[in-house]
Amino acid sequence: MNEMIDLTSIYMTNVLGGLLMVSLLVCGGWYIHTRKLTSIILLVLMLATLVGCIVDPLVFKADGQFGLNNYFIVYVGNTLLYLLNIIIGPSFITIIYKYINEKISKIHVNIIYVLCAIETILLLINVFVPIVFYVDDNNVYCRRMFFWVYTVAEVILLFDGIVIYLHARFKGRIRHYFPVWFFIVPIGVGTIIQGMSYGVSMIWPCVSISVAFMVVCLKNEGIYIDKLTGVYNRNYLDSVKSSLRKNHDGNFVALFVDIVGINSINNEYGRNEGDEAISDLAEILSDVVASNGAVIRLGADKFFILLDTTSKEELDNCRYGIMNEVETYNFESGKDYKIELYMGSNEFNLRDCSLHEIFGSFDKVMAAVKYGYKSPVEAANTTEAAQTSDAVMTAKAGTDK
Repeated sequence: MNEMIDLTSIYMTNVLGGLLMVSLLVCGGWYIHTRKLTSIILLVLMLATLVGCIVDPLVFKADGQFGLNNYFIVYVGNTLLYLLNIIIGPSFITIIYKYINEKISKIHVNIIYVLCAIETILLLINVFVPIVFYVDDNNVYCRRMFFWVYTVAEVILLFDGIVIYLHARFKGRIRHYFPVWFFIVPIGVGTIIQGMSYGVSMIWPCVSISVAFMVVCLKNEGIYIDKLTGVYNRNYLDSVKSSLRKNHDGNFVALFVDIVGINSINNEYGRNEGDEAISDLAEILSDVVASNGAVIRLGADKFFILLDTTSKEELDNCRYGIMNEVETYNFESGKDYKIELYMGSNEFNLRDCSLHEIFGSFDKVMAAVKYGYKSPVEAANTTEAAQTSDAVMTAKAGTDK
């Protein structure tokens, strides 16, 4: 065995990391209600981390031991660990984007694909020409020059997550409950330590800590998530009102959204279909608003969108973005009904009004939208329609029957 390897510490750290992952898997810690993609990614992360915590000690134990079996364990085990590293980085980035609610560009996606492809190709080449690592005649694992590609790739992906987080924070966007530092720092520390010092096993125990942090924080976020739609509930604003008051001197604009005729959909097609229409609309609103605000379900078919801006132009962009997406949905959904919306907007200063007053203005704004003009379509296309005591703008999204 290589004298530089401390097997006792390796066993202890990886056993603790593995037990942590087993506990989360057994208690269903990977499942986040209404977050199917995130749940799948968390499950993959937990399984990958558990495998890493099992394989890493086996590889260290076999390192330097004679015999064909030990050679096989060292070679295949290290190859598997490199492959697991390729899974971890992109998985974390995907979750970061999901919860920062940032739209990832195709160029960005391609860069991540290229990094993963390079890492995979290097491993394939390594089977024939040892450019990443090799196992010598004494069954000792030895790094080669391209070993650092994997460390650099992990650092790039972690740095990417930090940049996305700081970019959203710099713009003052309404952020989700996602503590980026809590999971990036342990992974970064573990990667650097193990990259600089052979003979210790830090990466997988640190990844397990990061995953555990992530699960706890995402579970806590569930308190503020509407179970049907996956958007925020009324409790969200109460939890962040103090921090929001610091942005833009407390000034914000909000959109009020109400589905036209949801009761008719329930009565004619069933309540399940009505719930699906509400969920589909929530997804549309979330996609359009992205990280520029927060979508909150007030109840039934009513949504409140708090935009992190005071710009009339950005308000218009959001409003017409919703209208266009709803029209696309109605055209492509194949449903027998069409989603139609009433939309009104209002300006608030969170330092001067309570949350009760903000939510209470919903009915007033919607009343102005529904009854203050000849038709909501006319309201969306006339300058005069943009001025009311409560509604700054009004619109009806969807296709008239």
